[in-house]
Amino acid sequence: MSYVDPHIVSCPAGDSAFVVILRNANNNPVSWWDVTLQLCTCPGYHLSMSGTHPYQVDTTGCMVSLTPDLDGQALFPLAGGGLCAGSTVNVYGGGQLLRHVTRVASFDQNGDLSVDATDLALIRGKVGTSDPTADFDGDGMVTNADVVIAQQHLGHAAPDALVPTARSTWGSLKLLYH
Repeated sequence: MSYVDPHIVSCPAGDSAFVVILRNANNNPVSWWDVTLQLCTCPGYHLSMSGTHPYQVDTTGCMVSLTPDLDGQALFPLAGGGLCAGSTVNVYGGGQLLRHVTRVASFDQNGDLSVDATDLALIRGKVGTSDPTADFDGDGMVTNADVVIAQQHLGHAAPDALVPTARSTWGSLKLLYH
């Protein structure tokens, strides 16, 4: 039987892997079928489109595919951020639906493709709830353990992260041209 991790956790740096293991009816590994994650129903979740990834992203930017290794294992280190609250990620193997995944968590809560103090504040605000978007250890509750896990990703960013810029004043502009 195939295995699909019941819980997706992503980081903009792509350092948290989602696991799918393809097996046939005789429990033998299947390495020739592509595994596809359909993220199209998660409009608040965004994949990084820069850098190198072991998976291929389709032209819509909402489906990723990967060919498993010889053991049938496909590791998706999803480089992305934002929320997929109340939505489902469909996982396909060889074109057949393997599982609907409804528990999708991201260290980048606001979708700017970087993990910063704003994201940690949003995660801390979910402590004591069963919100799957911040349940990184998959125990069904957002706890301080989830905050600690998120803190380990503080500063992680995708190459195409939105970078805030400092506003200049007219005074500093005048100094440049004076």
